[in-house]
Amino acid sequence: MKTLDRNVFQGQLDGKALGLFELTNGLGFQVALTNYGGRILQILTPDRWGGIDDVVLGYASLDDTMAARSSVGAFIGRYAGRIGQAQFTLNGQLYRLHANDGPHCLHGGLEGLRFKALHVDQVQSDRVLMSYRFADGEMGFPGELELRLEYRVTLQNALEISYEAHAIGKPSLASFAPHPYFNLNGCGSGSAMDHEVMVHSSQYFEVDECWVATGRLISTHRSAFDLTARRPLSQHLAMWNLNGFDDCFLLDCDPPVSAQTVVPDLKLCAEVFAPRTGRAMTVWSSEPAMQFYTGLNPLAHIGQGPGKEGRFYQQQEGLCFEPQAYPNAPNCPVFPLPLIEPGKPKWGKTVYGFNTF
Repeated sequence: MKTLDRNVFQGQLDGKALGLFELTNGLGFQVALTNYGGRILQILTPDRWGGIDDVVLGYASLDDTMAARSSVGAFIGRYAGRIGQAQFTLNGQLYRLHANDGPHCLHGGLEGLRFKALHVDQVQSDRVLMSYRFADGEMGFPGELELRLEYRVTLQNALEISYEAHAIGKPSLASFAPHPYFNLNGCGSGSAMDHEVMVHSSQYFEVDECWVATGRLISTHRSAFDLTARRPLSQHLAMWNLNGFDDCFLLDCDPPVSAQTVVPDLKLCAEVFAPRTGRAMTVWSSEPAMQFYTGLNPLAHIGQGPGKEGRFYQQQEGLCFEPQAYPNAPNCPVFPLPLIEPGKPKWGKTVYGFNTF
């Protein structure tokens, strides 16, 4: 499998150097990242026969990545998902955010973290540390916020994404989420609807006609949102006459007894199986919720430019598993508020683990 060309990912943004960083565990598992939006560009992992392929969607150069104006591979902040009417009240003060999804704020606004240059603090063969300081009022959000972000590959063929966020001076709100698009058949293989997906959740978040969380949780039992049985996505969508998923699930606290591995202190969010290649993936996280996104229109493009294969990706060619805080929590009083106060940092971790079956 061809690796990415480091030379075509060199550049600058707002006076900060941008580049490509390759992490490996020395056993054939490899991850390539850029500090432009903290994006995962490539994950190379074996199939059941030992063949190595790239299992995430992405772009072949920095120019293509920036021109696409998409969330593909990025680390989302300052707030993942939609905040209704692009505003909220905190401590009696109204904050108006940048609306970039109709009247709503999506993934932190028009110039959220996904379009920023992160500072690279340390690079080793198996990990890279990055950081970014959100300014008070950036995209309308209150308070300065220092984000420290680490990507690390393990000997078990897993990618660990850990963050620590410190409020500076006054309280801030934040919900962070990784946003890679996975296709375990390979990033140029077309539709991922043959993947078998299990989401370990008993409740999902009700949304309005604009996909904004209302503050109500609904049981998944015997509904289209019950993904606890292992079956191909195409079969599940046909069974329930669905176009796809763009929905947030409240994660169950305890891993199911069927879980082959357990990651301490993290919840098992999802399991994914690709029968065509024998690849499997598990998603573990410290976050309370997870957005599952397939795209709703298989004829629509992802992003505004061609991917690594020289063609436009289409929705449902990649699956997103985005662990995060409660969606639209600032406008839903019944939801826990992801408030970060000075001296009380917020931390989180998400692990994408790869194996074969």
